[in-house]
Amino acid sequence: MGAKFSSPAELDAHPRQLLAELAGQVGEVVAAQLCADLLSGADPLEYPDVLPYLGGRAAAGVLDGRSRRDWARVWGARGLLYVWTDGATGAVVRGLADRSWRVGENCLKVSTLREIAPAGPGATRLAGHRLARIRAQAIRTLGVVGDTEHVGVVRLASEDPDGAVHQAAKKALHLLVERLDLPIGDFDLQPAESFDVPGVLVVGLRARRPCGFLVHVNGCVAAIAARWREVVHVNGCGAANAPRTRELIHMNGCETGWARQGPVSFM
Repeated sequence: MGAKFSSPAELDAHPRQLLAELAGQVGEVVAAQLCADLLSGADPLEYPDVLPYLGGRAAAGVLDGRSRRDWARVWGARGLLYVWTDGATGAVVRGLADRSWRVGENCLKVSTLREIAPAGPGATRLAGHRLARIRAQAIRTLGVVGDTEHVGVVRLASEDPDGAVHQAAKKALHLLVERLDLPIGDFDLQPAESFDVPGVLVVGLRARRPCGFLVHVNGCVAAIAARWREVVHVNGCGAANAPRTRELIHMNGCETGWARQGPVSFM
């Protein structure tokens, strides 16, 4: 990195201000690309004039060897919250698999803010992280960028014992419903294994995560299967076709049908 920049006016300033100063010198696209470079693992020692704009006063510790170089990746990811170019998308998606949880957390935040659709798989993995703060942020990300195949993951998170994760899942599920126009806005979304349906007995679901769930809608049953991408309506115990699996699920006489992800039992 051969370019030379003047030092930040105030090293203790908020990252937003520091990145605004950097963008003022080189433009937002270049500033964002510098962040992406460091996020991707570029040697921070080759960016001595850039690092103070990303890490503030703490940058000196990385440059003189007192602090771990991992912080440069963290600051690179965080910087993309304040400056952006679409060219940084790949670095953010890859950063979701970084060994540093701080890098992953910031990449989740960037994915949410910038609405990075390819972040879905990475966010799904982080939804099972040991740290509740990471799980909560991963679920928030899925609420913004997730697709129908992520509904099951978000729904499962609603049963997380951590309150922040539970609340994040509740909000994310409603975001998914609105954004994807899923026909479950008025359904009972409480975590449950079975529902009393008039004239049908009990309807239950057994499936491997994250196949989906069942809800009771105005006297009929709607099977919401995350990997089918659409609602399968079952009226009067008829037959329903699951388009994604191309399999016919027979429910006549309350039989048991099979879907790709596991058995769906109508008892």
